[in-house]
Amino acid sequence: MEQKNIFKLFKDARDFQILWLSIFLLYGVWNLQWNNFASYAVIFSACLITQVFCNFLLSVSKPSVKSAIITALSLCLLFSANSLWTFALCGILSIASKFLLRLNKKHIFNPSLFGIVFCLLFTDDAWVSPGKWGNEYLLVVFFIACALLVLLKVGRIGTSLAFLGTLMTLEFFRTCIYFNDNMWVFLQKFSSGTILLFAFFMITDPMTTPRSFKGRLIYGCLVGGLTFYLTNWLQAYDAPIWALTIATPFTILINTLFKGARFNWLPEHMNITINSKKQVI
Repeated sequence: MEQKNIFKLFKDARDFQILWLSIFLLYGVWNLQWNNFASYAVIFSACLITQVFCNFLLSVSKPSVKSAIITALSLCLLFSANSLWTFALCGILSIASKFLLRLNKKHIFNPSLFGIVFCLLFTDDAWVSPGKWGNEYLLVVFFIACALLVLLKVGRIGTSLAFLGTLMTLEFFRTCIYFNDNMWVFLQKFSSGTILLFAFFMITDPMTTPRSFKGRLIYGCLVGGLTFYLTNWLQAYDAPIWALTIATPFTILINTLFKGARFNWLPEHMNITINSKKQVI
């Protein structure tokens, strides 16, 4: 009953996400001296204007800007660049991808993922900075506690656990068994705010993850295995981003093999969409 009472405060799971991502951003601003206020303003402006414009252009019924706010917050927490134009480009492409890259009436890529990857590939001044969060273990606990509230609401906790379980198991055998390093070396690899943000808020996007529970477990393990390989063999510091990019197209195959209900953000139809009209995006 207590869990249900807590969730009643936020009928839409996106409200949870907006709350916690905002807290994480404020933590970065006040405690970690993130002072890129101009870039934050540009990202939010680009995301919100693009969302409203696309909703108007496509006559989307019951338009919502919540997903655009979540995308903007995710970009503020993960994305870095030298030019404000690059921040604007990333925001515009992130939101536009939801409307342009679609299959079976839903977008294919996580919006913030698409914007980040595009800018990493096609601009000279974009990067993802895992180290900017530091390694504070209290932050790790807070991250996980907040994430659990969101994931329990949308039913995607299995994806995070499959990803982290696969990655941590592989890293444990490599770090502690093969190289015989101290356990603290192993734990420090998972104390970064970036990896936790990715594990609990990006890989679990309910609109782009497989529909079935089994499918999401396979998907999480796939992303975890790819992250391990890219990190240790190709020395990619932003390996989770590329791993998720590679794994996303496999969602189509997984949905074909393991049938599941289409996700809907609306609480009264949380897992099934029964509406022929254009949906909230």
